[in-house]
Amino acid sequence: MINIIIFFVLFHLLLIGGLLWIEEPVFLLNFELAFFISGLIIFQSYRGYRKLVDRSIANEVAMNHEDPLKRVEDPYDLYDDEEDSGDEDFDLKAEKQKIKKESLKKMAKASPGHFSIGRLASYALLVIAFIGLKNNAVLDIAGFLTGITLGIVAATGLGMKLSR
Repeated sequence: MINIIIFFVLFHLLLIGGLLWIEEPVFLLNFELAFFISGLIIFQSYRGYRKLVDRSIANEVAMNHEDPLKRVEDPYDLYDDEEDSGDEDFDLKAEKQKIKKESLKKMAKASPGHFSIGRLASYALLVIAFIGLKNNAVLDIAGFLTGITLGIVAATGLGMKLSR
């Protein structure tokens, strides 16, 4: 892990050296802001989804330990404790409500991965940086987009290496 971070820092320093050699301070400022903020967004996304997966695994393990005999005998819950008689009327509206409630529960369980505070704060920081650069007349779109692109690529590569 330390080797990956050292490589990441050295790669970034090499990029900064190249940009300083070109002598474009506005491009460098835009590049640096976008690079770090987009990397922060990707990092926060990985962190949020990792928490979501860990929580799901913990819940699944807890649910699977309830009744191991039932899991072996009826793994797909085909036989309920309630007895169904096929003569009853099928209530379509009740079934739709049941499906809607379950989909809302699933969405609520997945929302921490989508709407984590760190991720939303990172996006807000990106918008503030863009507006700040624009208002101070130092926005260089090429530098900003290059920084975002390389930040995403670098953070994704780093996240993939760290998750192994």
